[in-house]
Amino acid sequence: MNKVLKSVLTATMVLGMAACSSTPAGSTAASSGSNSGVFRVAMEGESNYPDAAIASDAITASVTSLTAVTLYRLTGSGEMEPAAADSYDVSEDGLTYTFHLKKGLKWSDGSDLTAKDFEYGVKRSLGLSVADAGFNIYISGYLKNGDKYNESNAVSDMTDLGVEATDDDTLVFTLQKPCDYFPCLTSLGVYSPAKEGVYTEHDYKWADDVDAPVSGPYKLKSIDRSTEVVLVKNDNFYNADKVTTDEIDYKVITDTSAQLMAYQNGEVDFAKSLDTSVIKQYEGQDDLVMPGGVLNYYVELNTDDGTTCEALKDKDVRKALSEAVNRKEMCAALDAGDLYVPLYGFVPKGLPGSTEGSDFREEGGDLITEDLDDAKKIMESKGYTESNPLELEYYYNDTTVHSTVAQVLQQQLAKINVKVTLKSGEIRTFFDDRTAGNFQAARNAYSADYMDVSNYMNLWTYNTQSTKVTSDEHYDELVNKAETTTDHDERYKLLHEAESYFIKDMNYNIPLFQYGSFYLLKPSITGIEFTPQGSADLTYVKLS
Repeated sequence: MNKVLKSVLTATMVLGMAACSSTPAGSTAASSGSNSGVFRVAMEGESNYPDAAIASDAITASVTSLTAVTLYRLTGSGEMEPAAADSYDVSEDGLTYTFHLKKGLKWSDGSDLTAKDFEYGVKRSLGLSVADAGFNIYISGYLKNGDKYNESNAVSDMTDLGVEATDDDTLVFTLQKPCDYFPCLTSLGVYSPAKEGVYTEHDYKWADDVDAPVSGPYKLKSIDRSTEVVLVKNDNFYNADKVTTDEIDYKVITDTSAQLMAYQNGEVDFAKSLDTSVIKQYEGQDDLVMPGGVLNYYVELNTDDGTTCEALKDKDVRKALSEAVNRKEMCAALDAGDLYVPLYGFVPKGLPGSTEGSDFREEGGDLITEDLDDAKKIMESKGYTESNPLELEYYYNDTTVHSTVAQVLQQQLAKINVKVTLKSGEIRTFFDDRTAGNFQAARNAYSADYMDVSNYMNLWTYNTQSTKVTSDEHYDELVNKAETTTDHDERYKLLHEAESYFIKDMNYNIPLFQYGSFYLLKPSITGIEFTPQGSADLTYVKLS
């Protein structure tokens, strides 16, 4: 690589994690070995069609991360390393990134995988006309002329989009504005290759075809998204000699108790969605894995014109709701030791700050004050009393953690004359409803798609929201200025100002806590990379 990522991406992260930087390919992979066995994974819900361009939820992404290769990949240490690419160059003005692909890349059917497939894949991702294609904002918001194309456009229309395969091994991106963290974006599924004639434009149903060629370390063997997804090793993957497990079986087990039982009975080797009581039950045992992470958990408020709760448009009411929450009490109710930590800003700890080794959350400090008395005074001044409470519906998918949070919220907000009605839904239905904006207040959580604070701030600009639930021109202006400035210090000043405005001044949503992940994994199994995003990369899982 001729130009290293700047300090925004090379700062060391807290929790022992580093931000995006370049390291040798395969540096954290399991060593070569003979292929062996089947790795069985409990999947917490039904996945979407396994098309990387629409893998906007963790369940679907866990599959597509194994079936679709990207130019760069996020490692367990939080660094970026080359995947399908070998290196990249950056122009002096920061507007042109030239990626040099590995030689001899192949699709799973043995046909050549070239830079042209990446070009087609990016254009196809941008033009998908489905609700779950929200990640295409990482194309439209960054590539030259990306914002002029949308779901109505065919790939053939995008003649001046800022992506071009200049030969089989060279892919050139031209940006709207300089972006130091652009290589991080190329680890997202929307930047993965697509095979023209197979990966249909404006559609994703092709992805259930087990014969469709893929580019990742594994390919589909069979799929019933409601019960089981079975993957087998792709012998044409560029790093196939480092992939040592023949088959990965995802078994859909939605109930946390059933996942635990399946693990204890030896039906699965890896359980990912469990009741927090497992932490105490397995404390001190090698089965329990608790990697850190940069995940936040918050109440998303629908404050736009489509909301059915007019009171949420009042920033004073939103302030009262946030002030009334006792975050330490909530974390204690979750009863999982130090897994859940109160969060007093939107950006969690673990993201790099303005100087090397600094942390953005620590730089910004606490943005939220808990004050039950003030919260009650505000609500009473708005006419909400014990006999005339504000009625608010809170929506969540039904797991022990989400149910506990919902019940604590209900109890705490009752103290300020808010009558919270709890609504739970099956996970896929819940995701669909939340994406469509069919809620007043809903549980949400977010982990960085790439290791830069802008990832969190860009969630709420009006043009980058997949569902329009917040609209504020001043916030948009702050974030857009941060995105366009080439002054490093000014950029971070604006990002801090934007977060403070969003959370402290306007209270557009209610951060609750930060957390990591916890899993049960057979101690003999190695090679899994647990990333700062809270995901588990199974590419190099090794069975003993």
